[in-house]
Amino acid sequence: MSRKPENPSSASFAGDGMLGSIYLCDTSAMVDLRQNYPEDLFPNLWARIADLTHEFRFYLHEEVIQELETTDDESLPWIRQHPTIRLAITDGQQRRLRSILTEVPRLATPTKKNDADPWLIAAALELDRRDDPNRPLLSSEICVLSSEKPNRGIPITDPISRQPIPNVCAHYNIRHLCLVDMFTQEKWRF
Repeated sequence: MSRKPENPSSASFAGDGMLGSIYLCDTSAMVDLRQNYPEDLFPNLWARIADLTHEFRFYLHEEVIQELETTDDESLPWIRQHPTIRLAITDGQQRRLRSILTEVPRLATPTKKNDADPWLIAAALELDRRDDPNRPLLSSEICVLSSEKPNRGIPITDPISRQPIPNVCAHYNIRHLCLVDMFTQEKWRF
């Protein structure tokens, strides 16, 4: 289930009928965030990301957190301090997951025990309600954050080549951003 602020006016307003974007962060982006922008050197950046979590605008899917746990990632203590960052698995995501993996079978890596990528796409599709006639007038754009690069020229249904997140986002018309794109979109200056 999506977690939006109980009081939409508490979220930042981006204009054009949109609340500030909601970011779903992939493992690659979280690892890059920690490695390239360590909290002890960039405390203001981490404080702003914490603010996004409190505004229900920055999430890590449960499967992303499990991937981070298997890598013994140093960001786990910070993640645990921000419980609103966790995006739980829902029935809607499970339904979408089956459809996604049928359409894009190489989004998942068969030999990988924890593979958050398909779950991240399923969550983005669940949260994105642009085709829903009951969508609120004020809504948020869903953005998937990753450090993966697109692999141009490979069909999305290719059964051999693994599909990177940007390709799958483009296929489903979900906005994909890298970390610096998010900083720019949020108009953050350091």
